Order: sequence, then C-alpha cells, then structure tokens
Amino acid sequence: MAARRSIAARGYDATSVRGLARELGVSLSAVQHHFPRKEDLWAGVVETARAQGVPEAEEGLRPIPDVEGRLRAEIKQRVLLAFQSDRMETALLTDRGDGAQDRLEEVGRALRESLEQLRGMFVMAISRGLIRDIHLDAWFALLAVGVPAVASSPAGVNALLAIDLRTAEQQERFADGVADLLLNGVLPR
Repeated sequence: MAARRSIAARGYDATSVRGLARELGVSLSAVQHHFPRKEDLWAGVVETARAQGVPEAEEGLRPIPDVEGRLRAEIKQRVLLAFQSDRMETALLTDRGDGAQDRLEEVGRALRESLEQLRGMFVMAISRGLIRDIHLDAWFALLAVGVPAVASSPAGVNALLAIDLRTAEQQERFADGVADLLLNGVLPR
C-alpha cells in the first residue's frame, strides 16, 4: 500500500493525502474519495496490517496434530512478513509528532490481536505438555519486535554483522533459522 510506504519512508507527520496523490499520479479527489483525511490513511494502513497478520479464525480452533510444524509455519510467515514491512516499525517507534503515542497504541492493539491465536496455540500446547512452559511475553517480544527490527534494515544488518539478507532466498533461510531458534527454546529436551 502506497500510504504504508510513504509513512515508513517519511514518517507520519511528513505524509499527506496531497503528497500521496502526487506520488501515485492521481488527483487529490481520487485519494480523498477513499481517504478524506490523513487519519483515514493511517486507519487503512493499520487495517491492512491487521488483515495480513490474522490467520483464518477457524485455523486457531483446530486440534494441534503437528505442533512443531504449525508453530514453525506461523513463525516463518511472520518473519517473512517482517521483511516486507517497509521499515514501518522503525517509523512508528521514532515518530515523535502529535498523536504518535495514540498511533503506536493502535498498532499495538492490532498486533496483539493478530498474535492472540498464536498465543492461544502456545497456551494449549503448554497445557498438553507438547512444549516447555516458557515466558510467553519474552518469546513474543522477540518475534514481534526483535525480528522486525532486524528485518527492517537488511543493509544495516549486512554492514554491522556481514549477514546478507537482501534477497528472498537469504530471507527464507533467515526465517528458517529464526523458527529453529525460537522452537528449540520451547520444545521438550
């Protein structure tokens, strides 16, 4: 979504409906038809992120025949989504403009909502003895904040650590590695 790219690149304060119309090469009224105000652009960005992060509701209600496979797939999907984030997390965390805290809290609510089914799957797996009892808040912070921080700056990771994450193949391997690390910390020994 163009609004997401604009907010990620320039920050919320520097993004405008007029600028977005110019960037898209369409009239201001065409953009305003869907997003009359900048706040509506923001709501669209949050709703799109929420839709991308929430699996089908019935998915979370199914039994867990292969807990490792299901968790691995969920983790990998979220890591790969983080690579597509357009540095949005960085833009949000460094936003200091009016309403910044409200925007961050809104995204936080959407993120928590999207992770709720995964958390439920963990709680169920822990209660059944399929995985170790772990500190879920720490685990989810790594997945929801730590991974996007790395994924949002592949060039920075390459410069600092000489780890190249700029191609889809490298990102896929990285996602597999993150899934291995996060799962090996929860599977019974």
